[in-house]
Amino acid sequence: MTRTAIFFFASVAAATALSITACSGGDVTVGSSDQALKKKSDGGATGDGTTCSWDDAVSYDPATGKETVTPSGTGYKVGDSFPSLDGCNTCHCTAEGIACTLMACAPGACTLDGKTYAAGESFTAPDGCNDCTCQPGGAIACTERACAPTDCKKTGCSGEICSDQDVASACIWAEHFACYATAKCERQSNGKCAWTPTAELTSCIDSKK
Repeated sequence: MTRTAIFFFASVAAATALSITACSGGDVTVGSSDQALKKKSDGGATGDGTTCSWDDAVSYDPATGKETVTPSGTGYKVGDSFPSLDGCNTCHCTAEGIACTLMACAPGACTLDGKTYAAGESFTAPDGCNDCTCQPGGAIACTERACAPTDCKKTGCSGEICSDQDVASACIWAEHFACYATAKCERQSNGKCAWTPTAELTSCIDSKK
């Protein structure tokens, strides 16, 4: 066998070795176009030969068994490595596009109001009265109990506002604000907090104008 032939076979072997990435459960071919190479929604490549992007790429979620299209993403240069959109696999920017390992991912976590919860974890809903559970795949399931309304209170800088939440207002005094000192702040028939209209309150406000 000629020296040229030996060099050719050695180069092929080296290229093949570089296209394999080790991961738990065995080796996965990174550059396989039929298994790990990501495609755009129209079937086009996720790379142009020098850069790669998640823009309009199709990803498969093993937890839900569905494919999703990524509307936008970060650009990478050929040779760059970065996390997959599923959070557990590793991707590489190749001349053909984005190629990712195919490890089975653990059940996904859930994120709500900036907090992250593990699959199966339960927590209190933002409304303070319902309970939620993080489902496999990142979905959140919550109870739908009707929450008891909070009490109405006088708030604002001068106590001139009736609300069930603390409200900040400009500290500019108006004479009719004094009328609210003896007025009733309570929930009205429409379910909202407001000053209960009475003849005394109306008369007081009119006299301050």
